Amino acid sequence: MTAASTFDTVAEQYERVLVPRRRLQHLLLLEALELSGDEAAVDLGCGTGALTAMIAQRLERGSIVGVDESQRMLEHARMRAAQQGLGNMRLLNRPIEEVEEALQGGGFDIVVSSHVLHWLKSPATLFQVAAHLLKPSGRLGLIVASFDMYLELVEAIREVSRRYCPYSLIEDFLHTLGRQHYSPKMLETLLNLHSFKTRTTIEYRATHKIASIDEYLELLHAATGGRYLRYSGWEAYSRFIQDLRRVLERRGELSFTDHAIIAVAEKT
Repeated sequence: MTAASTFDTVAEQYERVLVPRRRLQHLLLLEALELSGDEAAVDLGCGTGALTAMIAQRLERGSIVGVDESQRMLEHARMRAAQQGLGNMRLLNRPIEEVEEALQGGGFDIVVSSHVLHWLKSPATLFQVAAHLLKPSGRLGLIVASFDMYLELVEAIREVSRRYCPYSLIEDFLHTLGRQHYSPKMLETLLNLHSFKTRTTIEYRATHKIASIDEYLELLHAATGGRYLRYSGWEAYSRFIQDLRRVLERRGELSFTDHAIIAVAEKT
């Protein structure tokens, strides 16, 4: 299953459940980018365009291209741009690997990417594409999942999932929850390896309260692109959800940890 087809199936839930909870992360990245308002920017893996639109609003004399592989996610981004009257926000339906060719090379001042790195088979892909797109001294802004992202969800899922699928599939599932293990130091090392010098690093941590189990399961669906237990069949999936409900009911108050690293680096 490709990332495009994964997020095509959850675009509505992603927009409704996850986007509002990431607004503060986006604002922190915007502050760290120190935009002057005339930059040419690219958002790699822009999703429903929440961050893309926030940047477009601040580029009074500039513009931004939002790139995503999912057509359904981009439909939400187009609606957002139209509703906000953002004529300087253009959208491109491409995988990250094809962005350079589609945009005909570099010359950009800013490249951003939010919660995309852990979805890529090779993190190097994003850094390489960003380096090719940026001018000398151009800036790369990142929001990446950290160690205990969605910790409570992961603990609940571990408790029930081993009955339904092999260990390798469980770990693949946890990977889709943002379990790629990034720390500020690890991210800085990756940036340095790909010709970037870190300017700003912020650790963002928040605990969100969830009103109901149904809302919790919707969050799970949106965060993973609905990928959990896809290989186990509908019957196993149904049993898994029933058992997960029982675990969550036993825990009482529902919450999840949002832990991310926000970084801005300069191309050297």
